[in-house]
Amino acid sequence: MSGLRSNLWRALWTVLLPAVALVMNSCDESLPPRTTPAVLFRPSISPQTAVTEGYNQLYIYFSVTNIFDETLQGPASVTGNLVITLERDPSIHKTVAVDKSLLLGTHPVPDGEVTLDPGDSLAFLFKWEDFIDDNGNSLYTTVFHTMQDPHNPSQVVPAPETFIVQGGIQVFTTSGFVTLTPVRHVFYYYNASD
Repeated sequence: MSGLRSNLWRALWTVLLPAVALVMNSCDESLPPRTTPAVLFRPSISPQTAVTEGYNQLYIYFSVTNIFDETLQGPASVTGNLVITLERDPSIHKTVAVDKSLLLGTHPVPDGEVTLDPGDSLAFLFKWEDFIDDNGNSLYTTVFHTMQDPHNPSQVVPAPETFIVQGGIQVFTTSGFVTLTPVRHVFYYYNASD
């Protein structure tokens, strides 16, 4: 029995001693500094005309997607803006404050914290329903109009209006402002009661 115990201790020391020596003589070099890439998000913006309850509205869907290969987590700062400008008259524009109230979907932002795994997005939606610009003017009376139908001169159709939609958003208090690339959108106002 004592021979077995002695052999067991000898085997243990044969394995343990080199392992301890390896750990104690390990490299004292520090890891290289971690560099976070300058671009963490891919922005997307998609204006759409929505027909609801007999009239058209302008819906603006926009999102930021984590393109970094690690989970991003930190203090939330879901802030930014959207600017919708009439292309033919830039003095007619609508500025929208972006915050958590415009968030869509199942990716909640609890108070103070945002977590985005690689490929995850924060998606937002703004619905321009009243068409009141920053100057307090109604586009129903100042912009939207009809024109003669080019295919049927006895009828009138809504005239197209082109809007430029742009803006930006900040997701984390420590991340930069993500610019949404300007997008042109042709809108046809329609109201069934007209």
